[in-house]
Amino acid sequence: MKIDQIGTRSAFFLYSAFFALLFLRFPLTETLPGNTDTVGVIAVFNYYWNAASAFVRGVPAPGPLHPLDGISWTGETGFAFLYFLFKPLGLPDRWTYFLFLTSIVTLNSLGLRRLLGAMSFRPRTALLFAPLFSCTNYFWGNIDDPQIVFFAVVFLALAHLLEFLESGRVASLVKSAVFLVAQAYVSSYVFVLGVVVCAVFLLGHRAKARRVLAANAKAAAASLAAGVLALTPFLLLAQKIEQQGAVARLLAL
Repeated sequence: MKIDQIGTRSAFFLYSAFFALLFLRFPLTETLPGNTDTVGVIAVFNYYWNAASAFVRGVPAPGPLHPLDGISWTGETGFAFLYFLFKPLGLPDRWTYFLFLTSIVTLNSLGLRRLLGAMSFRPRTALLFAPLFSCTNYFWGNIDDPQIVFFAVVFLALAHLLEFLESGRVASLVKSAVFLVAQAYVSSYVFVLGVVVCAVFLLGHRAKARRVLAANAKAAAASLAAGVLALTPFLLLAQKIEQQGAVARLLAL
């Protein structure tokens, strides 16, 4: 198979193998890729897992921060579902986190490959350069905060936005909006950055964007309204967390 003919499934296995080998030293040496924040991520995600298990069994959920009713992150609560994929394997936490981290960088690479393709890079270039994002100083400097380095969803949002500007297909606009909103529920940090980058993309292609958006004004308005509506639970959760933080600060006095 020629490198230009490698599909998404083959790229997934290639990226997974590369990053698994890169991170394998952590579980083998019984260490974690980070410091206190990594331990905090594992603790919070395990709390979510125990709370979900308690809900399924119909028993009271654990309450580690009484009188608060639980632990919540603004945009990282949904991120736990990726971690949940590996919990049923019954592995030690260091191995579960290894699989979790490997999946993050693999998805980052697949998302960036898709974006580079939408930017008209050659398939070979996109395949080879996509994993380099997760080998940068930025990634390694924030490896203990996975919510800050998970860009896969916003990469897909940007890719579909570019495709909408090129083709005018409403389906691409809808997909871009869906991915951008979904990013808020897995990483609020990257969501804010994604909104800024989308705005920059539109400004950089303002003539084309003006023409395409004018031709699809109703679809654009509907996508914007649906996006704002879909963000409502996120905003309500953020408000709840802010209230919890106020209570926690009072308890610490």
